[in-house]
Amino acid sequence: MATLIIITIARERIEEPIEIFQNEFPPNSPTFKFAIMTRQKFENVQIRFAILWERALEYNQKVDPKMEYNTSSTAEDVLANNLNLRWFQNETSLLDIEPEIFDLEITLEGIPTRILIHDYSSLIDSLSGREAIIGAPLIYGGIIDENGEEYNLEGVSGFFVNPADNILSLRLSRNDEELNYIPDDQIWSGYDRFPLSTAPKGGILDYDGVEKDDRLSVLITAESRVVPEGFGRVFGPGKANFACLEMIRIYLDGELYGEPIINVIKSV
Repeated sequence: MATLIIITIARERIEEPIEIFQNEFPPNSPTFKFAIMTRQKFENVQIRFAILWERALEYNQKVDPKMEYNTSSTAEDVLANNLNLRWFQNETSLLDIEPEIFDLEITLEGIPTRILIHDYSSLIDSLSGREAIIGAPLIYGGIIDENGEEYNLEGVSGFFVNPADNILSLRLSRNDEELNYIPDDQIWSGYDRFPLSTAPKGGILDYDGVEKDDRLSVLITAESRVVPEGFGRVFGPGKANFACLEMIRIYLDGELYGEPIINVIKSV
């Protein structure tokens, strides 16, 4: 009588290196929450925040001021007509260096929409230091929606635009350790808070010696009190209504994890 031997091989479940367990930006709320847990050790984990908003280009800010867009136009067409971006491209090409380029899909008014982003902030950070990127519009985005409407986006590296004027509180946590920042003029002796001016610059968080199951979290409470031109505006009928886009990137030992997270923050 033949004997049937059945061998079962259990495959080890391969986990992602991190788990994003919180990414909240409730409508009509000034609070943004983001948190991850690491599933293995890393020498360094970096989380970079950026904010982008629509910017209506003036006549002298366009390569071709007479350019018109339609449903056959592309995000590349939008970016190619931005004179500031053209200047950056010319300058960096002489040095044979390139920005980070992200070709992503977001949802505007319930419709999947392509966005193309050119980000010079990491490049300038590495070449000139973090102080050089604070408040500087070094991020450019282009969108053509399903109706052929164009969106020129401009952005900065940071937890929010003009943080000294707009951030009400910032909480950074690593496991049970917590740092709380509030506006400088609200600090007084003996208070267990830190001046906002001493928070990590440029919305960039660096964590060294990260262990397995470390929890890293960020809570931002902000108001749009002092904002750049175009922030929160809708430029024309038929265009999507959003105040800004929040971009979050995670780098694990210097390598970008997955794709940037883009949160669409609605206008109220």
